[in-house]
Amino acid sequence: MSESIQTKPARVAYLDILRIIAAFAIVMIHASTETMGNISIDSSAWNAVNVYDSLSRWGVPVFVMISGALFLEREHTYRKLFCRNILHMAIAYLFWSVFYAVVPYLRHPEMLDAKTVLKNFLDTNNYLWFLLMMIGIYLIVPMLKRIVENEKIAWAFVILFFVFAVFIPQTVSLIKLGNENAAEIINGPVKSLKMNFVLGFPGYFILGYLLHKNAIKKGVRITLYALGILGAAITIVGTSLVIRYLQKTSVLFYDNFAMNVFFVSTAVFVAVKQICKNPMKTQKAADRLAFFSKCTFGVYLIHPILITFSVNMLHIDVYGWMPYISIPIFAVVIFAGSYLISIVMNKIPIVKKWLV
Repeated sequence: MSESIQTKPARVAYLDILRIIAAFAIVMIHASTETMGNISIDSSAWNAVNVYDSLSRWGVPVFVMISGALFLEREHTYRKLFCRNILHMAIAYLFWSVFYAVVPYLRHPEMLDAKTVLKNFLDTNNYLWFLLMMIGIYLIVPMLKRIVENEKIAWAFVILFFVFAVFIPQTVSLIKLGNENAAEIINGPVKSLKMNFVLGFPGYFILGYLLHKNAIKKGVRITLYALGILGAAITIVGTSLVIRYLQKTSVLFYDNFAMNVFFVSTAVFVAVKQICKNPMKTQKAADRLAFFSKCTFGVYLIHPILITFSVNMLHIDVYGWMPYISIPIFAVVIFAGSYLISIVMNKIPIVKKWLV
């Protein structure tokens, strides 16, 4: 009889699988939109970008939900959080901030000086904001742990999060498209409520824990799947309509806190939990999956430079040839390349401990 994964009960296979899929979703977003500003919104290439971008927007929320499922299961002292999690994120942020501040100038070293590097370093990198956000969540993990000890309070937190961070802001933004004064009439009193406590990613953090700990009934799952499919369709169609209406870029339906993204993120989390609910058949398979899951952090950190190198050095144009095919191929190549580099880095003790 094969050895069961149950010898390591703390390892949850579906969360590892979910993390790998979410990492690919994030790579897909960046691979498809790297030079999106250079193509016409009336072109088939733009439509292809919008489809792939829209279908991948759940990546970051699900990453946060996975962290919540894992972190809120156990107690964390501030000493442990600072010495392990926060310090790790801080060192990784500093290293990769310097890396991305310097790398763009390697082809033109004459333009590189201390002032330029410092300026680029202080400008929060588009990809590294996630590390700072996670540091912020780690700082309040012990408090969030107290909240989830009472499930009713935890669900109340998520409901307030949905109302004040998801539903009202997007509703106001939609109203604002047609009538700014009407939008402000709603937004003014809401802003005065100062509901900052339930705003932001801690809502996703707690939601991930609740979805992880509770069995989701079949009827609820079907409803969530339907909302997820509807949310994905709204992301695609809504983004296309709004951008054509405004004649400029809009992230109204792309935002991590858009209702459509919220429903897609929840549906993906629940679907993968349901599909991959069985444990791995052997401990060896579980350990291998856990290692690949760990490497996703490196993938997140590394993939931007591979995209930049491919576009600027190799002059790869994913929009020039059958974009509905070339974009996912490009994303897979970037994902695989990032994974290979991350695997190597995770074999180096000090690097895997602090930088990836």
